Amino acid sequence: MTVVYVDQDGNELATSTIQTGTVGEEYATEPVEIEGYVVIEIPENASGEFGEEAQTVTYVYAKVAGDITVEHVDQEGNALAESSIQSGVVGEEYQTVGKAIEGYTLVEIPANAAGEFKEDPQTVTYVYGQTAADVTVEYVDGNGDPYLIQHLNQGSSGILILHHHLKLKAMLSSKRQRTQQANSEKKLRRSRMSTRK
Repeated sequence: MTVVYVDQDGNELATSTIQTGTVGEEYATEPVEIEGYVVIEIPENASGEFGEEAQTVTYVYAKVAGDITVEHVDQEGNALAESSIQSGVVGEEYQTVGKAIEGYTLVEIPANAAGEFKEDPQTVTYVYGQTAADVTVEYVDGNGDPYLIQHLNQGSSGILILHHHLKLKAMLSSKRQRTQQANSEKKLRRSRMSTRK
């Protein structure tokens, strides 16, 4: 009985071995370790009994591929989550997915998000952008009552409008104070005039 060790194309990767015995005697075989390769197919007749005819036991191997490193980074290249590793054999298909990261939105799916393992290591990089927070801007009238509420994404325009709102509110508040002060002075003058009479 001959035990052979080949790759997926049938190329011999290690020296074959021979086992002999008598008809009906049991035998057992095992794959050998071959650097850079992994067994992907164990034959049905890896163990059995010797027969009258010659037998061949064939172990099939595949080349170990370079690892796939999956990264999750922001637009500046800073890591947002722990990277993961996928291992396989050359020619085997792989697939990766992005992650849900609080405060961030996926903005770039890499071209090699899915593909085949190769001999060389590969890196799959998912890029995320920071999610804009909602800002509520409130406009008030002269009495301080809101008359418009507008939801805007935070950004330069939102900041400018918010600044305008705060400035407007301060101006109205100042005007209201001046009006109240003027009314108080009028009341005081009327009171004095009444006393004189």
